[in-house]
Amino acid sequence: MPGFKDNLLQLARSSGISPKYFEAVGIHVWPAILHKIEAAFITKTSSNMHFNWWWENFKGPQYSIFFETVWRLII
Repeated sequence: MPGFKDNLLQLARSSGISPKYFEAVGIHVWPAILHKIEAAFITKTSSNMHFNWWWENFKGPQYSIFFETVWRLII
């Protein structure tokens, strides 16, 4: 019985996304991937900063738009 992972991989294949760019990784591989993402996109403010709070420390300029503003623009 296919699960979530199988469905997601099938969706990627049917969308034309190469396995080179989108594939399942093992439980022991993802920490290295997480560290690579952190090094590229996050300004680390403390050694115990958890990835749940990364959105507060993105590198470069940050922009936000509120739902109410978007709603007025599309109507």
